Amino acid sequence: MGMRRARSTHSVSARRGTRADAPDDAGAVRRGHAPRCAGPARDAPALDEADRCDRGSVTAELAVALPAVLLVLVLVVMVAGAGLTQARCVDAARVGARVAALGESAQAAAAAARRVAGPAARVTVSGDAQWVTVAVDAAVPLAGWDVGPLRARGSAVAWVEP
Repeated sequence: MGMRRARSTHSVSARRGTRADAPDDAGAVRRGHAPRCAGPARDAPALDEADRCDRGSVTAELAVALPAVLLVLVLVVMVAGAGLTQARCVDAARVGARVAALGESAQAAAAAARRVAGPAARVTVSGDAQWVTVAVDAAVPLAGWDVGPLRARGSAVAWVEP
């Protein structure tokens, strides 16, 4: 039949020359061959090389992404606070206009509007014999940051009751 080839007694890794053969040098790499990733391979569980190289990548990605996520969260809270202040100003103007339309004084209408908008809000009441206008202006608090004159305004007009 055919001729048989002689079998090699060397292991595959020894033939390729990637690892040293001596038992005391079991984890050492032969000269001219560098490992693909650093880290103790002997103490690690049986992981393939790709898994060993990916160790810690989730931690690094989280360290990079977490500040960006927190910044977006703070911005969302700030925008929500600005929207809430705007809605409070509109509600305060509506309450003040309703109080003034019922025949109360301008001071009573302004006090009612300040109860809704807060004591720091500026309230102006104006009008004539048929219509009353209440305007409310308040500063927008942005989580303790002073970003300048960012203000919310609201106004309401009501027909004066006879």
